[in-house]
Amino acid sequence: MPPAIYYDPRQNIKSEEKPYGFIKSLFFVLLYALPIAHFFLYIGDPVVIGNKTQTGLAIYGPAFRPFLNFIYVLSGILETPIRVLYYAFFSDTKYFPYMASSTILSSAIEVVKGKAFLGFLLHQLEYGFFYRYLAGAFTWFPIFTIIFIRVIHNLIEKIYDFIRTKLSKISEKFSIIKQRETAYQKALNKRQDALNRMHQDYRDLSIEARDLQTSLITDDLTNIYNKKHFLKTIASEFEYSRRNQKHLSLIMADIDHFKKLNDTYGHVIGDYVLKAVAAALKAETPPNGHCCRFGGEEFAIILPSKTHKEALEITEQMLVKIPQMRFDNYPDIVVTSSFGLVSINFAAPDSQKIEDYESLLHIADTELYNSKLKGRNQINFSKIPW
Repeated sequence: MPPAIYYDPRQNIKSEEKPYGFIKSLFFVLLYALPIAHFFLYIGDPVVIGNKTQTGLAIYGPAFRPFLNFIYVLSGILETPIRVLYYAFFSDTKYFPYMASSTILSSAIEVVKGKAFLGFLLHQLEYGFFYRYLAGAFTWFPIFTIIFIRVIHNLIEKIYDFIRTKLSKISEKFSIIKQRETAYQKALNKRQDALNRMHQDYRDLSIEARDLQTSLITDDLTNIYNKKHFLKTIASEFEYSRRNQKHLSLIMADIDHFKKLNDTYGHVIGDYVLKAVAAALKAETPPNGHCCRFGGEEFAIILPSKTHKEALEITEQMLVKIPQMRFDNYPDIVVTSSFGLVSINFAAPDSQKIEDYESLLHIADTELYNSKLKGRNQINFSKIPW
């Protein structure tokens, strides 16, 4: 049976508090050491300091005056700001040549050797024996600072522990907040990435939808609008023009002798000619117009808001441009087209006899047939009102 393992949570507490205990100890060491050091570094031979004109031995020169070169102690209890009790361990005038002088600062000095310091101090207090403060001999304020610190030591320790506890809690809360912030930022970045992917997917779908929509209304061979788009557009333009009393024109075009061209040069050349004619018709179609392949070698061009005169000019440009086309490797091929044009002004009363776009399409198709009967490569038109 394996030995039992006991867990003492106090060990973790001590190990966690060890750095703080060291810092606290260091804090109090410095708190006590600084005033004590201040006291000892500023004491010197009271006689030499009191009589600055008397230098005595070389070691009491100005350069060594602030330091403790020979051990002696100055201690006192404050009676008034200028009175202290003076006590010295040494009476040897060899090292303290002015200690026996009774004229230092107009006061007598009692030199004591071999007495217990506490007994001497009590003796002096009992008889009220106080000596005047020796100017510059030492600074009494650090001694009282130490006494004051010792009195309030426990209070300072409690304040220190209180501040440390508060800082520890603040640090812990800050750490928790920082961890939460990091977690929230990761979650936010994850959601942002997901949102970016959704936006990208949406853009891709939009492009695909647009391409699909375009393919549904575009003729695969000639890359112009197909018959489906033509029928939808002519219906909407007819209703819009009639409702708003606008002009509307429709051109029907057909490549002359296209079957013969196919039989002579083949369907590949026939398709090439279809593409070229479609491009020429589209180039002459205004921006608001719709150039469509109606079927086979037949085309339909919708011209919204165009008067009969404007539509006729556009048709004439198409009539002239198509025979000017030249085909590489086939210089003998000359292509012509026949056109049927119908224009209607819905502001005129006579326009009411045209009830739907099928009637308009029938008139344009009739004019195209007339152009073929009259020899092809020409324009025949109707306008309403005439």
